[in-house]
Amino acid sequence: MRNNPAEMASRLARERQAMAARREAEARATARNLIELHVGPDDKIANVSRFYSALVQAIAAARWQGETDRSREDVLSLV
Repeated sequence: MRNNPAEMASRLARERQAMAARREAEARATARNLIELHVGPDDKIANVSRFYSALVQAIAAARWQGETDRSREDVLSLV
């Protein structure tokens, strides 16, 4: 049975959305863990919500950059 191009495109779009959702959830969990482990009651953070959001964005951007770099052929891998 042949795959319909429209069905394939739809499936690919769903897979990308699911991957993006997983990345977002991982970034949020990582940010939450970092804050819980490293920010104490004596630390002064004016707006924890904004700090958390910025941390999530930074983690997601770093993860995306790491995946992009890993997919490039000209990057040296130490593994």
